[in-house]
Amino acid sequence: MAGEKLNFDKLKTAVEALFPNAEDVSVSTTKVDSVTYCRVAVENMFDYIKLDYKTMMRLAELFGTTDFNVDNWNQAGCETCDFGSKYVHVFEWKL
Repeated sequence: MAGEKLNFDKLKTAVEALFPNAEDVSVSTTKVDSVTYCRVAVENMFDYIKLDYKTMMRLAELFGTTDFNVDNWNQAGCETCDFGSKYVHVFEWKL
């Protein structure tokens, strides 16, 4: 994908293949001042989404850069059943 025009559908499909257990993968762009950023979010309820070095390098190939930010966060769910818990990885880079 590096070097070609960003295709959201292809990027989403490729990221879904890297995170087969993720419940949701979203791709979007944001413009801040005159800079456009691409954002990929990978989300899952109940179970943590594994993110290792090999996956990070595959993402770098897909994004066409190793200069991207990673934000990992989680949200606690119900104390007795864990419903509503969420685990998220967000990747963002300049286009």
